[in-house]
Amino acid sequence: MGNNKIIGDYGEGLACNYLIQNEYKILCRNYRTRFGEIDIIALKDKVLHIFEVKSRYSLKFGFPSECINKIKMQNIITTTQQYIYEYKFFKTNVEFDLIEIVLNYDNDNFIINHIKNIF
Repeated sequence: MGNNKIIGDYGEGLACNYLIQNEYKILCRNYRTRFGEIDIIALKDKVLHIFEVKSRYSLKFGFPSECINKIKMQNIITTTQQYIYEYKFFKTNVEFDLIEIVLNYDNDNFIINHIKNIF
């Protein structure tokens, strides 16, 4: 397993813990279609939240949010449409959020930044 996959899985676990602590109900992790993948799908206050999770040990190459380009956004939107159709969330509002996680090489400390309505 690649190092990026390990970091990504670890970050998604931290993100899920954060969301549960903040009263989100996790519906799905790593929802995949031929169009792409959604890291976390959660429900809170009758809003379907679509989460992209980006984890980094360094900001040397920029903030994790800078990795979201137009192609990635379109893939997430198309994948979300498939999820809505498959699980019948037709009358539910949708919000696209990003969770940035900056990890620490020296200890288990980390910073979580929840950016709502990223696009």
